[in-house]
Amino acid sequence: MESFELTFFFSKEGFDEESMSILKEILQKYVPLEKKALTELFSDEDKNFVEVRISLFDFMITKDSFKSTFNELSRFVSTAFDRIANISFATGIYELTYYLIENIKQLREFDSALLQKFPIVFLRSTSKHDFGQTIFSDDNVTCIFNEKAQNLY
Repeated sequence: MESFELTFFFSKEGFDEESMSILKEILQKYVPLEKKALTELFSDEDKNFVEVRISLFDFMITKDSFKSTFNELSRFVSTAFDRIANISFATGIYELTYYLIENIKQLREFDSALLQKFPIVFLRSTSKHDFGQTIFSDDNVTCIFNEKAQNLY
């Protein structure tokens, strides 16, 4: 079953179990109960970052629902960024996160060239970017759409 992967990236030094608990708490408020979500933690010894991946099953995006879907998802991510100060950034893609980052060892390797491979990237509002189209922005987060990265609908 295909899923949309929303992945939050943390430095290893900045990650703690409370961050995972807060994400799960926020998710319950934003994902309707009929949706299936799986939350996983990935922390490889040879990497200086931690991933918390939320796989959203039955997450369908259409051209008509695109704006409302990503406004809702962006509000969820904004709440997470507001409550968890140590999130570095987040990405959204259908089932390709591991493929794109399997050889990445350091957070600093997530440059513009790599982030452009994700159709959705969430950065802190204070971060600068030189790629994609901003589709949502508030005091906490900027949501960037890289249309050429993956066909979302």
